[in-house]
Amino acid sequence: MCRPRVAVLVLACLLLAWPGSRAGAEEVPEATAERLLRVHAEGGAPALARLAAQGGTEPWRALEALVQRGELEVARAWAVGQPAPLAAKLGSYLDWREQHAIPPALTEADRAIRELARRGDAQGAVDLLAGDRLADEGVLGIVLRVQRAGAMERLGGPPQPILETYRQAAELAGRHGWTAAVVQALGAAMRVARQARRPDDVLELGVALQQAVPDLPQRDHWLARRRMADAAHALGRTTAAVEHASAALDLASQPHELRDSLYQVLLLGHDVLSLDRRRELQSRLLEVETERGDARRIAAAQVRLGSSEVLAGRWTAGAARIEEGVAWFDANGSPGERRGAHKNAAVAALEMQDDERAAGHVALVRAIDPSAADRDVDLLVMEILLEARTGEAETVRRLVDRTVALGPPRVKADDVRLLHDLAALAASRAGDVEGAMRSLAAGEQAGAGVGAPRDQLRHLSLQAVVALQSGRVAEAIELAERARALARRHALTRASSLLDTWLALAWLRRGEPQRALECAERGIGLVLARSASLPERRGWLYRAKETHLFRAGIEAAARLGDAERFFHVAESARAVALRQRLAEADGQLPLGDAVHAEQDEALRRAEADAVRALRAAEGVDATRAALTALDAVRDQREALDERLRLAHAAAGQLVAPRVVELAAVRASLAPGEAQVHVAHGLDRLHALVITPDRVRLVDLGPEAGVGAQLDALVVEDAQVDPTPAVTALVKAIVEPLHLQGTRRLTLVPAGRLALLPIALLWPDVDVRVVPSSTIAHLIASRGEARGS
Repeated sequence: MCRPRVAVLVLACLLLAWPGSRAGAEEVPEATAERLLRVHAEGGAPALARLAAQGGTEPWRALEALVQRGELEVARAWAVGQPAPLAAKLGSYLDWREQHAIPPALTEADRAIRELARRGDAQGAVDLLAGDRLADEGVLGIVLRVQRAGAMERLGGPPQPILETYRQAAELAGRHGWTAAVVQALGAAMRVARQARRPDDVLELGVALQQAVPDLPQRDHWLARRRMADAAHALGRTTAAVEHASAALDLASQPHELRDSLYQVLLLGHDVLSLDRRRELQSRLLEVETERGDARRIAAAQVRLGSSEVLAGRWTAGAARIEEGVAWFDANGSPGERRGAHKNAAVAALEMQDDERAAGHVALVRAIDPSAADRDVDLLVMEILLEARTGEAETVRRLVDRTVALGPPRVKADDVRLLHDLAALAASRAGDVEGAMRSLAAGEQAGAGVGAPRDQLRHLSLQAVVALQSGRVAEAIELAERARALARRHALTRASSLLDTWLALAWLRRGEPQRALECAERGIGLVLARSASLPERRGWLYRAKETHLFRAGIEAAARLGDAERFFHVAESARAVALRQRLAEADGQLPLGDAVHAEQDEALRRAEADAVRALRAAEGVDATRAALTALDAVRDQREALDERLRLAHAAAGQLVAPRVVELAAVRASLAPGEAQVHVAHGLDRLHALVITPDRVRLVDLGPEAGVGAQLDALVVEDAQVDPTPAVTALVKAIVEPLHLQGTRRLTLVPAGRLALLPIALLWPDVDVRVVPSSTIAHLIASRGEARGS
């Protein structure tokens, strides 16, 4: 029996894969051996080495031709002249051939099969390889089984006997330690199972291949993992599919392998990959496509990466990428490509809560091909979503019913579930709890709550909201906890913070402020983590939902009487709100001027010019040049932004949500000084009074009552005496605070109180108003004059 290491080389020469094996396509011409012998006779081993370097002669065939003629010395000289890795394999094969003779039966069968292959007689090969020939369990048995399976493939026979024959060959090869035969047989079996749409067999064969050959060659391992990923996906095993596809990606060594694997991971993992992972993969894909230089694929990769960046909250960068891709398709794409690009842009605009821009892209999609618009379910869903945000619930319901009526295959089960959930969302926002419950029930009948994680999360969240609206608090908590666990498992942090909001509200309604505060603080932590860097020029916070989150936290802390946690929640809310104002103002606020004062206007113009050049580019070279120029300008802007971050570190701290500690604020107050925080709870106004010797929480009463008093004060009629309104506000706000003896007051107002001339309320006190304690503390710590 041959050594396992050498057996790999033997089978590489002897195995005849039917059909199309280059080794079995024709007999080795005698002229090949004659030529090599002549060259060796004339110039010796150096001449053979030069001939080997020139290529054009198949090394294995030439070697076998010399061996069959008994010219082992010349064969070894021919082997030594090959490139290093191949020379070692050829040399090992020659070592084995010197020690072992090929069985005559194998030589005879091999020649017969070659002749049948030349004639295309697959049935003759099957007949030849039947009966006693398959009884051999050595080299002959392995080769004949592979040949028979290949012949049956050529005949187009049923897959089961073909798979069984390949399995037998692999099992025999495994007994002898002939890994090359195992790889060939099981790899061929995986191909057959995949073509026959038998994903279970593909997975089984893939596992068997990995177990039989732990050090599987890279190309075979990569291909096996890709096939296993597709098989797992066909069986609905999404997580396993992504794991196999990711393993294939790690194994990819060639550019085409890397590109194919990136597309596979992104496709199979669309619903389970985290946003960060998706952005990373799409960024790599954009690099690969840019290297390949295909302008169409570059533009598509730009749109995909931009969409992921928008989902991750990087609205400015994401929108810019999408605009570049859309511009290219508008100039060069087919109608279908243009519609697809604008649909991606519309989805991104919806995520950014820019309904006007989304509506514009939706209108363009409809205008590009009006005849297809009413059959385009994606477009109809976006139109329904826009209507659900601002329109009447009944209108949304009619649109949903009309779209569902299109039926399969145009409207898939996932689409039906989404449509009913949108109808439930519109009804919930309109306060129509019964209508929302009817829509949710219709979604349940269509299988809502199953499928992709995002679909499950959407449906569970809506169920929780409707349950809370209808007073079923315990059920709402249970549903929201399930939804949050799902969001956390898939790293959907924005959804997690939203669910924490609903949980906090539910626990408050249940009368458990401690649990409510824990949920609120957990959600606030996620919001602060997303707000860790300087703002982009377009806002990205879900403002209304986060307002509820902060209000729930303030209300819970107030009910518990926990001043320190009340202070932290209130200051966090102010930091995020200020950051949002700066982002929305696009650098126009005084603080924004400080951060962006050194921004080079020339770079802005250069970026705009580069974008225009990209849109006008025609052809691969022009597109790549335009993209390179645009990237260079953006690199310069990023470098400038980094310098600004360092130069304006203090200004960055003013908007970064790094909340000052309550103890530090209290320690900074001198005798006779006080600081008052006013904050909104759910429907009440609360105040935190900080003095050097104590900290107090004060309930200022219903928010509606204070609002009515503010309305009475803010009148345009100069004939109206404001004194009664001021007196009422003093009674509602000033008196409960008990600030007698205070000489200097720092007020951190909330909402409309910030618009009041505060001196009216405390005429005998030195009052200053600051947007937050954190900002006041930072200014004071930098040596600014007190009261400035």
